[in-house]
Amino acid sequence: MKSPWTGYWKLSNRTINHSCRRGRPYNWSMSFRPAALLFALATFAAKPPDPVHLTTAEDHARTLKLGIESLRRGANGRDTKADDAANYDESKANPYPELPDLLTLNNGTKVRSAADWWKKRRPEIVELFDREVYGPMPKVTPKVKWEVASTERETNGGIEVITKKLIGRVDNSAYPKITVDIELNLSTPADAKHPVPVVVELGYRFPPGRTLRPAPPGPTWQQVLAKGWGYASLYPTTAQADNGEGLTRGIIGLVNKGQPRKLDDWGALRAWAWGASRASPLRSSTRRALAASSYIAVTSANSSRTSLRRTSITGWPVTT
Repeated sequence: MKSPWTGYWKLSNRTINHSCRRGRPYNWSMSFRPAALLFALATFAAKPPDPVHLTTAEDHARTLKLGIESLRRGANGRDTKADDAANYDESKANPYPELPDLLTLNNGTKVRSAADWWKKRRPEIVELFDREVYGPMPKVTPKVKWEVASTERETNGGIEVITKKLIGRVDNSAYPKITVDIELNLSTPADAKHPVPVVVELGYRFPPGRTLRPAPPGPTWQQVLAKGWGYASLYPTTAQADNGEGLTRGIIGLVNKGQPRKLDDWGALRAWAWGASRASPLRSSTRRALAASSYIAVTSANSSRTSLRRTSITGWPVTT
């Protein structure tokens, strides 16, 4: 006769019988199927490894494996008489004057309609830039959820504006070791009764102690506000650091789960463009809160210009 202490558990359609009778030791008999074993292993799986740390020099050494023997120095924009002075003469800046026809497909067929452009020629150009200039990005990237961190009412040039500090939380559920929060500051006229156009600047936070040149004369935010428009500053380095050391972190490190990227994968400039393009969902997801319906990107920094050229391929109008 079985003791009332006898218990039965079902695991993967097999019975585990735990029998306990008076005066007898415990008697265990268990039989597992592979599915049950895999479930147990997954339950007690090891935590994901920490991100790999590479210095900028170590990352640079990896890129030389592509067959690059040396890199030229960057152009000197401060001294026009220097040997490596920046060139502003267009006649010297076009070593390849015979560029492929913009409206001819790779197979020689002419673009005859808007559908030909959007479905055929434009993807060819995007693929060319990704392969030869910016590096391809993953086909699937984490979603970004935007939230308003703070709201302030302030004055800019005598015009009242409402400034919202926004944080774009990048989904890191696939690799919690890396957190990416994209920062965006948005200002719109305080008296706006409906969504307004917004000029978005790619901003940059310089390291402490760095001497900055005076900003050249140009359009101001007051001119933007005078038109009834808004303005915003997006900080792309919050999506991806501006150095080789940060390539195992940021959005690139997140999608690679802390491992070094492939040598021909996307880099910081492409990641910046990705971060800028992720701001566009604000038009639909938080239009009422942000009062913004259309965007144009603007920048003055050379690196940000390059990033914006890639951003323009994603569909944003761009000016520099």
